[in-house]
Amino acid sequence: IQSTASGECYTESILRLIDEATAKRIDYLVQERSKARWQGNYTIADDLKSEIIDLSGIPAGYEIVLQDSPRSSGGGTKWNLVYTNEIYDEELSSGPTILQLAHAAMGLAIDDDQQTQTPKRQQYRQKSLEALVQKAKSRLEILLEETRTMDKINSVFEVSTKNTMVQSELGGRTASDAALWFAFAGSKDRDLFHGLADIASWELHRFGQRPSFRSLYTLQIVERFAAAGLKRHDKLERIASACLSEKEEEAQDDNGMSTENVGSDINPYDDGEAGRQNYLNLHSDRSLLLIWKFRTKPKKQGAFLRYAKSNWEQYHEENVNNKVHSETASSTDNEKENRKDPNQGIITHSYNWDEIFQ
Repeated sequence: IQSTASGECYTESILRLIDEATAKRIDYLVQERSKARWQGNYTIADDLKSEIIDLSGIPAGYEIVLQDSPRSSGGGTKWNLVYTNEIYDEELSSGPTILQLAHAAMGLAIDDDQQTQTPKRQQYRQKSLEALVQKAKSRLEILLEETRTMDKINSVFEVSTKNTMVQSELGGRTASDAALWFAFAGSKDRDLFHGLADIASWELHRFGQRPSFRSLYTLQIVERFAAAGLKRHDKLERIASACLSEKEEEAQDDNGMSTENVGSDINPYDDGEAGRQNYLNLHSDRSLLLIWKFRTKPKKQGAFLRYAKSNWEQYHEENVNNKVHSETASSTDNEKENRKDPNQGIITHSYNWDEIFQ
C-alpha cells in the first residue's frame, strides 16, 4: 500500500480488519509523516510514527507496519496491517535446532570417517543420520505449517518486526546453511531439502528486496542449495530472480549503467536463453567454487569440522532417547536424564560462515 499525497491508499482487505474512518486516519498520518521526512523534519516524522503505531482500533494480533522508500525511489511510505500473533510450539521450544542437527550430522560423518569401516559401522552411521534427518524434518514441518498459516493472512508479512518461529530457527540464510551441511554429511532426503528451500524462499521473500540485503546474499542462498544437490525449486528460483532483478535495477539507477554493464555481475546464472535462469545447478561455477573452497581451506574449515564433531559427540552422549546404537538404561537413569535440559549437550556457539568461505 503506497501512501502518497495524491489521496487515500488502502485496500478492501484493510477494511475487512478496521473501519474506514480508522484507515483514513492512518493514511492521513502516513502521508503527513512522508512529507515531514521529505522536508527533513525527522523529529516530527518520528512523533508521527509513534502516533501511527499507537493508534487505537487495531484488532488484536495485528500491528501497523511502515516501510519507507529512499529518495532515489521517489520517497513515500508503505503501510499495512500485519498479523503478529507469536505462535510457539512446545516441540520447538526444546531440543536442538535444525542447524544444530545439521552440525551434528556433519560431526557424525567426520567421526565415522575416522573409524574402521565395517558393515555394522556403516549401518550405524546410516541409521544415525536418518534419525537426525527425521528430527530435522519433524521440526521443519512445524515451521512450514507456520508459513502456511501466515500466507493465509492477507498482509505484507515481510516488513513485520515480530519474531516468528521461522525467524528464530531458520532466519536469514540459515536454511541454506543447514541444507549444505546435511548434504555434506551424506543425506539425500528430497523432502528435507525441498522443505528447507521452502523456508528459504519464504525468508528471501520477506527481506530479499530490502536495500541492506545485497545481491551476494541471494546468490549465496541459491548456490548452497545447488551445492547440496537440489536441482529445481520453482519458488526459490522465482523469488531469487525477482530479488536479483530489483538489485540490478538499483545498480543501473545508481551508476547510470546499462543492463549489459551490470547484469552479468549481479546475475551470473543466465544460461543464454531469454527469460530463463538456471540457479540450482550443481555444476555452475559458483556451486563448484563453493565446494572447492571448503575442500581447499584446511585451516579455516578444520576448526569448524572439529566443532561439528564435538556437536555430534555431545549430542550422542546426551540424547538418551536415541534409538540407534544405544544401550538400554535403567528406568531410574532415564528419569534423571529426561529431567536434563534438552539443549545441554548441544554446543551453541556459531561459526563464521563468511570466514570459512572467504
